[in-house]
Order: sequence, then C-alpha cells, then structure tokens
Amino acid sequence: MENHSFPELGLTAKRSIFWLLIMAFASYSYLVYNAGTEYDRGKSFYSESAKDGKLVFQEYNCIACHQIYGLGGYMGPDLTNVMTAPGKGRPFAEAFIRSGTAKMPRFDMSDSALVHLLDYLQYVGEAGNYPVTDAQPTWYGNINLKTDADE
Repeated sequence: MENHSFPELGLTAKRSIFWLLIMAFASYSYLVYNAGTEYDRGKSFYSESAKDGKLVFQEYNCIACHQIYGLGGYMGPDLTNVMTAPGKGRPFAEAFIRSGTAKMPRFDMSDSALVHLLDYLQYVGEAGNYPVTDAQPTWYGNINLKTDADE
C-alpha cells in the first residue's frame, strides 16, 4: 500500500496561509458587521413629536395592554400598523383613544399629547411591519424583508 501524504510545507508557506485565513476572516467579519447599515430604518422621520409621543405612550402605560412589533400586553390589539393599515389611520386611532371601549379606558389626554401619541404610532407603522411576511435570509446572515415599496 502506497503512502500518499501531502508534501511538507515550509515555514513561509504556513505563515502565508495563516495570514491569508486571518485576512479572509477579518474581511468577512467587516462585511457582515456593516451590511445593512446604509438603510435609514426610520431615523429620517422620527420627529420630535414622535419622540414626545413615545413618552406619552410610556406615561399612559399603553404597552401593558397593547403590543408594538409583537411585544407587550395581550389584552388589546397590536398597534404596529394601526396608523398605516387600510381602513384605519389617524381618525380611527383618535376615536378609540378619546372614547375608549369595553376593555380600554377613555383617556382624557390633552390635544397636544394626543397629537404626539398619534405621531409616534405613525412612526411605528412607517418604521416597520408586523407580523413579518416574506423574510429572506441573505448569504451573509442578515434578513431582507419584502415590503410594499419593493413591489
């Protein structure tokens, strides 16, 4: 039986292979770490009013009953798309907040607080969609979401 072994590599060849692998790993790590950072992710339309609306959302503890992006309480509906879904929007959300329902109290918040809250919910609806549909993983480990704008 013949012995087929690999030829011995010299020290220079071993070091070259080592550094080539290190550079490949560093390049791939940089690519994965920075992939997707060119997307806005809603930062351009996160207004001061929406920031104040987030504080109103927290002050009234809306998350105790409602969800945003599937996180939060389960008594009320998910509010992620309440402002952007067909047949809903500002008048729909304002009516529920002002009048309440059998399970939701009527909130007597100021007009400015209501405007800020609605601006925050608008931001949430524009910044992302829930539940996620048509998610495609990429070869480098990120997820691409198909949105209405892509069609």
